Amino acid sequence: MRKKTLLIAGLLLAASIVSCGEAAPAEPVSTGESPASLAETESGSEEEASSESGGYDPGVVIVHTVYPEPEFGDLDLTGKTFRLMCSVLGGGWFVNDGLNGEIVNDTVFQRNLKTQERFGVTLDQTVTESWAGDLKMVVMSGQPDYDLVYGLGDENISNITMGYVRDFCDLPYVDFSQGYWFPNLLERMSCNGRMFLAPSDICAGFIGGTVVSFFNKRILADYDLESPYRMVENNTWTIENFLGMVRQVSKDLNGDGI
Repeated sequence: MRKKTLLIAGLLLAASIVSCGEAAPAEPVSTGESPASLAETESGSEEEASSESGGYDPGVVIVHTVYPEPEFGDLDLTGKTFRLMCSVLGGGWFVNDGLNGEIVNDTVFQRNLKTQERFGVTLDQTVTESWAGDLKMVVMSGQPDYDLVYGLGDENISNITMGYVRDFCDLPYVDFSQGYWFPNLLERMSCNGRMFLAPSDICAGFIGGTVVSFFNKRILADYDLESPYRMVENNTWTIENFLGMVRQVSKDLNGDGI
């Protein structure tokens, strides 16, 4: 039963899950609109984008990729519980209490509802500040195991080396060639054909946890600094250059040397 319930993680992605072998990637599906019209729908006309961003047109193009519906045959998990353990950072991205009008929250809720109705399964989530240590205690005590654990990968290294987590490649229906598994990351996180950490779109934190940076054009001009818009355009907008700009405009207001 545990092996089967692990598969639901794939359904939560609303994508095809076949095997750990090769598979053809899904093709982008046309929405019937040209890239230009999509860009205007998302960010306004070219004139509007230019005036609002100080002459910089981001050229936004929205491409929607639709993956095939999952195929699980007659899999029935009626009455079973899929148990998740999450760090406090991911608590609301997997399971939440209900609709509240916020788009990411409501999408997660509808996704989980669809999963529960299709398989007759219940989702149960435990949120903890010390998830890596809690997982270790759960395994060592012989308590019922969790089906999926979410947290920062570097905090889970000891659990991996101690054999407390399963290899994703041992699970049926998992197809790492699909785009929602972040293939570039997976390539660097696999070892000898084994995969214990698998970043994917199952966690909506990549969308809901997006952070935006702002800058002051007047201060930029006062210090004769290059516009971040231009740096992005020239592929020079890096952490190093960002920190360099910050250091140039910072001031020691209280004279303590910090």
